[in-house]
Amino acid sequence: MSRFKDFAFFFPFTAFSLMLSHLLSRVYFRRNGHLVG
Repeated sequence: MSRFKDFAFFFPFTAFSLMLSHLLSRVYFRRNGHLVG
């Protein structure tokens, strides 16, 4: 049960951090004007 509680607590934070890093990378590449990789 405690494991489920930890998962419920960390999952939104992980999803938010992934979304935030994705948006930042999009803005960074758009500002540079080209995609790397």
